[in-house]
Amino acid sequence: MQEEHYKVPQHDEGTRGAITYAIEEETIEDAEDLFVDAKDRMLDINHWNKFSNVDSGSFRLTDHNGHEVFRHARRGDHVFTGSPAEVESGSVDWLYVSALEYDDYPDENKETFAIKLQPSPKPDGESVFESTPDDPTTSITLARSGNKVTVTLELAQNNTAHDLVATVWSDAQWSALMEGLLEYFGE
Repeated sequence: MQEEHYKVPQHDEGTRGAITYAIEEETIEDAEDLFVDAKDRMLDINHWNKFSNVDSGSFRLTDHNGHEVFRHARRGDHVFTGSPAEVESGSVDWLYVSALEYDDYPDENKETFAIKLQPSPKPDGESVFESTPDDPTTSITLARSGNKVTVTLELAQNNTAHDLVATVWSDAQWSALMEGLLEYFGE
């Protein structure tokens, strides 16, 4: 049995829970294709609003210096997030991409991909942010088991002012993103 190290570390208090969306495809090959497409959408953080069809919050990917980049997310990148007014005024919140994890279990016909986000200070190009296991972590996990593909958002809160991921969007908006990661077929 595989170790599920990509899951959010357990916190004693304040865990908000998980939001899950799943699709069962006709064939395993269709599910494998959907998994690849959904993984690409997960890494395309600059377009999360488009995939979710939500305009009230914005996510922008930056490098470790805080410069906006237009590519897939990498470990060590940062994400700034906020409402359109906050983005325009520059008063945004920052997240750190602490992990990107892929696991393949061919004997079980399963695979997983996860992205972990943690609150961080604004990157200044001089100091490197290092997360700790005690930092609140949000994990988006994509899993394929046979012909079923599931995406799960686990929002962990430990009641700190820096628990940003959980406050950027409502559960309904996060649910829309989970659905959009699997079902977005736009441009």
